[in-house]
Amino acid sequence: MGNNPELGYDICDLGSLFNRKFIKEAIRDYGISFCLLVETKVTNCSSALINFLWPRHCIRWVLINAMSKSGGMLLMWDESIFLAKSIKFSKSWIYIANRHIKNDIVFVVMGIYAPYFDSERRIVWNELSKLHFAFIEYHWFLCGDCNETQNALDKNNDFYNKKRCF
Repeated sequence: MGNNPELGYDICDLGSLFNRKFIKEAIRDYGISFCLLVETKVTNCSSALINFLWPRHCIRWVLINAMSKSGGMLLMWDESIFLAKSIKFSKSWIYIANRHIKNDIVFVVMGIYAPYFDSERRIVWNELSKLHFAFIEYHWFLCGDCNETQNALDKNNDFYNKKRCF
């Protein structure tokens, strides 16, 4: 979207000061205007944390709390650049339809942190499919951790289901 880069990042724990500083510096140094953080492991988010990460005043954000010690997503954007038309979320995804104010382009960003188990993941994919067809006229960006693999070598454990590969 022009000169304003976007950032999607699997943070693996926003509780870490090192990770928070990394995100803050990336937002500042690259002029990031739209940011999705996956696997934040955050169950509650304060305005102080948001203001630390995003020092500019035009900030909107949505948090999906982590479940026990995994998951969680934080979506932040500069509302002087992006106007949120619609926001929906579940425990596994965030959907936001935005209008880029300068270019008047409407697009959807779908942040996902899919469940590990096939049966739960299928439910999430069905939900996303319904959303996609309901808002098919927009450009879509899907980002996050889909917990899907194409190759058994990509897994870090012994379980691999060839039937689910695509």
